[in-house]
Parts: sequence; C-alpha cells; structure tokens
Amino acid sequence: RYKKVSQENIDLQNQMTEILLAGKSHITTQKKIHKLSLRILKAKNIEKVVYVILADFKILLNCDFINCFSTDDSNNINNVQKIDTKIVRSYFKDNSITNLNQNPKGILLYFPNKSKIVKSYILLKVKVDEKILVIAMGSKDIKKFSPDQQVNLIEYLIKIIEIKLKKELLWKDTDLLLMTIQQNFA
Repeated sequence: RYKKVSQENIDLQNQMTEILLAGKSHITTQKKIHKLSLRILKAKNIEKVVYVILADFKILLNCDFINCFSTDDSNNINNVQKIDTKIVRSYFKDNSITNLNQNPKGILLYFPNKSKIVKSYILLKVKVDEKILVIAMGSKDIKKFSPDQQVNLIEYLIKIIEIKLKKELLWKDTDLLLMTIQQNFA
C-alpha cells in the first residue's frame, strides 16, 4: 500500500511539473508573438513587413526556413514568390488560415530545394481583399509542427499582419489617387 501511494505521489508531482512547464512555455510564446506583433505594426511599408516576417519570425519562432508566396499578379516585393490561387485554396480548406497537415507535397511546393531537410511545417494564410500571402515556416525537427498543435496565438498574429497590410495598401492607394489628382490639376 505504501508503494502504491508513493508511486501515485510521484506521478502527481510529474504531472504538476509538466503543467507548470507547459504554462511557462505558453507565456514565453505569448511574449514572442507580442514582440512580433509590435514589429509588424511598426513596419513603415509592405516591404518592411515582409522583412519582419522573413527575418524576425525565423529567430523568434525558432524556424529553420521561412518562405513567402503571393497570389497577387502585381507583386514585385523581393523574396515573395508568385503562387496560383487554386493551389493556395487546395491547402486551406473550409476558410482555415493555418495548415498543419504535413502533406509531403507541401514540402516540395513551399520549400523548394529544401525538401530533404524540412521535416515539419506550418502554412499561414494572410488574406487582404482577394489577394493571399502564404507564409511557410519549416523546421528540421519533425516534432516542431504537428496537426494537433494549438494555433490561437499564430491566428492572432495572422490577423495583425492582415490589419497592417490592409492599412499599407490603403495608404498606397491614397498616394496613387493624390498623385493622379495632382497630375490632372497641375
């Protein structure tokens, strides 16, 4: 009886330790997402937003690879590759904004020349009007991203990026309108 109670006590202590570690990890992740959100909101233009995604996400979210893809035909931003809307829709079913399905074809598509190195990945869909930006984050660690992973904080970050990009596109459109008006009345 003593051994059984003692073992149950050890099991409970181990469970409490796991819960505390998970809580600490969640708080750390919240801080990283908050820091990334502020960096995105402080970015001066779309190109700087993409730079934050490519550079800071990699460091703060501990990813080995990050690639960006856009369905926008007029996209001319460095390091953002063109992708067909039909392909994007096939990876994001039911209006989802994240994909953790670990489809091997996704590794080939979203991590060209790295398909033998990337072991797990997540796709983020940032939608601005009808244009879609896909952020592909890959890892050499097979356990880094998994289908049962919680994505609440990542979805919050996606919304921050959408808000920032909408604001930047609005300012860009306003600048073009003002230039057109000035040219017509000059």
